[in-house]
Amino acid sequence: KYGQRSDTSRRESRAAESGARHRPSRVGRTRGFEKEIERIFAKKVEIFGPLDFNRSTILCAIIKISLKAFYECIRLRTFGRNGYQQVQVDTHFLRLMLRGFVHDERPLETLLDEVVNSAADRCLDLVPMENTIIEKICDTKRAKFASDPGRLQQSTSMNV
Repeated sequence: KYGQRSDTSRRESRAAESGARHRPSRVGRTRGFEKEIERIFAKKVEIFGPLDFNRSTILCAIIKISLKAFYECIRLRTFGRNGYQQVQVDTHFLRLMLRGFVHDERPLETLLDEVVNSAADRCLDLVPMENTIIEKICDTKRAKFASDPGRLQQSTSMNV
């Protein structure tokens, strides 16, 4: 929003006013450069492009737009340990559940990886959850959906 500054810009302003100088460490600068290089060479996912007028491509486009919006929301937040771990679980669950709705999984994987990486960049206490724990949580949730198949259909059906 216009006129509002982030916490980072406020800290920088206070440091400038007090005469303190903040220099990023060499490790921090190197990590930042590495991330920028990774982003430059990462295969970009086309979000808005021409579509065939059929259910599959439209659904795939909606999923891509939704995941890009999810990424943008994550990019604007700061996370603690639990928040980051929740993003890990959510993205893993989305990977499992959305695979059946897309014909090409690469854009899905790329966007979900961007979400997790962005959350990691914005995390103050980065302690990733073990993959085995994430899988157990997601398997339990998938089992609930499998035991009540009408639940997923009701939540995804469009009543027009």
